[in-house]
Amino acid sequence: MENNEFHLAARCFFDRPDHELVSLPSRFIVALSSASTRNEVLQVLARWLVQLFSWDRASVALDLQSGYLSIVSVKGNLAIPSIIPLPVDFTLTGRAFKTKTLITCHQLSASTEQDCRMLHEGGLTTCMDAPIIFNDHCYGTLNVARTQGRFSEQEAIQLFCIASILGLSFSVCDSRST
Repeated sequence: MENNEFHLAARCFFDRPDHELVSLPSRFIVALSSASTRNEVLQVLARWLVQLFSWDRASVALDLQSGYLSIVSVKGNLAIPSIIPLPVDFTLTGRAFKTKTLITCHQLSASTEQDCRMLHEGGLTTCMDAPIIFNDHCYGTLNVARTQGRFSEQEAIQLFCIASILGLSFSVCDSRST
């Protein structure tokens, strides 16, 4: 399965000079910095994600701290309904969450993980899950999937950075509420 996947962890950004530049709209960054709750952060993400990527499904899965992730935001294809909690074990989303590593699955049809099978049955062919991290704490994952074509390494870098900004935003929101 490893040749069906691409992995990207935070340490990669210190080892590879080609991971130095990511372009994001300034209004997206300013809107995130103005969000004062996690729900507002997710609303900003929902407005902007369509402009940042070519995808057919996007979701955010947040940690329930019970061995499950809760899908709290879904746009596009509804292959995995948001009412179904995803187990951390036996899912690609859970593996990205546990390892704090972005994982791209190039061919969902070749994966045995539960969420990949559900996405494939829903007509999607490839997916990418990025951990939402701040200060080594993983809040959940930012997930995108397509019906055609692979995600590029540059798209993986961009999604990883967007998820990292979400982690920072969630941390700021948490500190404001305490």
